[in-house]
Amino acid sequence: MAATYTGPAASMAIPMKGLILATVVLLAGCVPSDPGPDFPVAVRRAGDPVEVLYVACAPADVVSVAVLRSEDSVFRYTDPPVWKIRFASPARLARAVVGEVPPGATEEVRLAAPLDRKTHYEAVIELATGAQPRQGFQLDRLGDRVAFHGEYLSEKDFDRERACPAPS
Repeated sequence: MAATYTGPAASMAIPMKGLILATVVLLAGCVPSDPGPDFPVAVRRAGDPVEVLYVACAPADVVSVAVLRSEDSVFRYTDPPVWKIRFASPARLARAVVGEVPPGATEEVRLAAPLDRKTHYEAVIELATGAQPRQGFQLDRLGDRVAFHGEYLSEKDFDRERACPAPS
């Protein structure tokens, strides 16, 4: 039997079990989850520049794009950004080149030095919905591959992995 509130407002009693469940669900939304198939962010090198790609099948309004440096390869949203751009109005953006500022954006954190080859970074795209999908990468491991879903894939495998279902 679930415990219920029995104070003066008993007519608005809330089962404690439901309240606890609601609290857990709310808190779970605040905890960053591991990258997985629902994180439509990829990172690749196009020659020398690093590109951050938003690859969801449906376009989304992007508020900001950042590259964060992870001190210990454990991701935290509070890790320091080494580069960050923000849009005054959300923009449909599929690709951002690290160190460049696309039209409509301002650079909040300028890339002061080239990315270190051995450092772990996280590319984070903030959407107008509040979601912040991300993808970790390290330049030494990136090479000519694409970081996507927590793996380093060939371009061919990346194209296959990110393929959108055909409309029915």
